[in-house]
Parts: sequence; structure tokens; C-alpha cells
Amino acid sequence: MSDVQTGNETRLFLTLAGVEVEVAEILDLPELPAFETELYKTTHMTTGSIETHKKKPRKEGAEVTITGNYVIASQSETHLRAADAAPGPIPYRIEVKQGATTYDHEGEALFYNLKLMNPMEDRRTFAITSKWQTADTRTAQA
Repeated sequence: MSDVQTGNETRLFLTLAGVEVEVAEILDLPELPAFETELYKTTHMTTGSIETHKKKPRKEGAEVTITGNYVIASQSETHLRAADAAPGPIPYRIEVKQGATTYDHEGEALFYNLKLMNPMEDRRTFAITSKWQTADTRTAQA
């Protein structure tokens, strides 16, 4: 279990060395796993003064910075550092409460650019960037 509790009940779990571990309760997750579609121009001389576009067939995982609390020299910090050092995608599970129901969002993501911060209070915060690599599956917990 995570070393700190924030009360907002969104939690991050990562599978490291084949074992799922709770890394942190999340303070800020700007968006749930999503993918972005890029456009390319299809404008031709015959299209007049309006540019035309089409969607590229492949989507790219969005890049999101996740922030949360951590305790110095804790298991949470060790797990965050391991995720940051991992060369490839890591399985994740994000647990999100919506009313009385808890949903799990699961997939794989790259985790990088870990920043450990000291907001000059009784807590320490982290920020880690994630780039979603697979479409997530969402299931309601029983």
C-alpha cells in the first residue's frame, strides 16, 4: 500500500518485476488514458482557397504528467524510480472512484522524467510523465 494518503481516492498501481504494486494516491491526473489523431493536408490546386485535411490512420498515446504525494526513502519512491528507469512500457492500473463505483483503467505506458519536489510543507510531491502505449480497458470493480 502507498505510504501516503491524500483522500481523493485515485490510485496508481504499476507492475514492476512481474508484481503489481500500489505506487501512490494521485493528486492530479489531467486526463485518463487517451490517444490523439494527427491530421495531414490534402489540399490541391483545385480545392480553392480552403485547405483540406484527412486523419492519419494511426493514433498516438497522449502524454500526461501525473502528480502525487510520496515519502522520502519509501517503497513509493523506489517504485517511482524503477518506473522512470524502465526502458520500455510498464503495465499500469489506475483506480478511479465515481460515486459508489470504483473503476480500473488498465494498459501499458512509458513513465519518464520523474521529478521529486519539496513544496516546503509536511509533504513531498512527485511528478512523472506518462505516454500511453496501449488502449486502456475500463472495468468496474465488483
